[in-house]
Amino acid sequence: MKNLSKEEQLELINLNSRLQLLQEKIIMEAIKIDLNLSNRVKNNDDVLYDYELELEIKFLLKEDDINYEENEDNILTKIDDYLKGVSRKLDNYPYGSKYNHLDIGISDTNIINHHCWWFHCLYDHNALSFKDMARIGKIWSDIKVTYQYFD
Repeated sequence: MKNLSKEEQLELINLNSRLQLLQEKIIMEAIKIDLNLSNRVKNNDDVLYDYELELEIKFLLKEDDINYEENEDNILTKIDDYLKGVSRKLDNYPYGSKYNHLDIGISDTNIINHHCWWFHCLYDHNALSFKDMARIGKIWSDIKVTYQYFD
């Protein structure tokens, strides 16, 4: 963090806030979908046998980034998350403002005292540097449902 400009530090604070809000919206939507589908699976009169519920988040470069190309996807990185069962066992999932994922021993993180799960995933799981995280512009999210039927 010491090697980041003030602008990059502010970008990281903004990114963490954006991800926290996105996380809250998407998880609430996933809970609704999961509740509906799990109830359908339990219903013997419904033909749905099982389902999968997954999330893909794509992090795109800012349009003013030096590596941004007009007619390309400009994906810097992505996160895949498995959400089946999120409605039944939310406590097993690392979401919500009560969870702080500032947990890998970063020495100078006083600019962000609380890391949401997906912010944590970017630097810890995806090994994205803080400098690269500050390059993130738009964030594209897809909730993917697979309906499974058995004959």
